[in-house]
Amino acid sequence: MTMNEAAKRRARVRAGAVVGGAVVELVTIGLLLMLAGGLGLWPMGSLDSAKMTEISAGFAVFAGAAWIAAAFLGGYIAAVSSRATDRRDGALHGLMSWAIACATGAVLVCTWFMAALAVDLVNIDLASAMSGRIMIAFFIGDLLALTAALAGGVVGARAEARLSTSSGSELRRPLTIRAFAPTT
Repeated sequence: MTMNEAAKRRARVRAGAVVGGAVVELVTIGLLLMLAGGLGLWPMGSLDSAKMTEISAGFAVFAGAAWIAAAFLGGYIAAVSSRATDRRDGALHGLMSWAIACATGAVLVCTWFMAALAVDLVNIDLASAMSGRIMIAFFIGDLLALTAALAGGVVGARAEARLSTSSGSELRRPLTIRAFAPTT
């Protein structure tokens, strides 16, 4: 194995790109869910099992589509910012950014739920109401989001490969900003 091949194998995943993709995914889903709240697709105020039945099918469809779009965008951003040109590397960046976003989202939701229980914003009956069909819907939505993140990573890597082959190497060098560089 040559030195160049060893360097390529070692540098398949860029941590900064993965974290960046996950942050983009979380911010996008947050903004889209705020939009859903602003459009009145979910009931405001305290949340209990009775209010769970008031959540419209429109909100479920909107939230699912938002989740999928955010995952695609996060995977795409992770692949492009890593400068991955191989589809497998792009899919790997999409997978890892999705996983980090899911883990972070789960921690944030659990933290919110525990805090909401403490101040009586959420009724404990809500936990029992979120069983069966709702949990299956979450599982299916998460699988669809995973698929979207993988697709976003592949599309991002293909776009990066197309850009690097069509424009030559002069655009692929890192940018350096020389705002106050002395002139000679």
